[in-house]
Amino acid sequence: MLAVLLSAVVGALPLLSQPAQKPAAARTLVRAGSLLDVKTGKLLDSQTLIVVGDTIQSIAPSAQVPAQPGDAVIDLSGLTVLPA
Repeated sequence: MLAVLLSAVVGALPLLSQPAQKPAAARTLVRAGSLLDVKTGKLLDSQTLIVVGDTIQSIAPSAQVPAQPGDAVIDLSGLTVLPA
């Protein structure tokens, strides 16, 4: 019995020594009621900022950005957002 247990532990050692896989960065969707486009000065209605980590990856109309499993959604639909 001890030999079987020791064999199982020794067999698992290579698994323990491998570096852990880094999980994919989760997206955060910031749903804005209005968004000020700082390049054009236009105020855009119903926009979503797609944030991965601490970087804004893209901005698109909210209707074109469905939430995916694992996404965090921040509802700022009653507010104006100024991305920075």
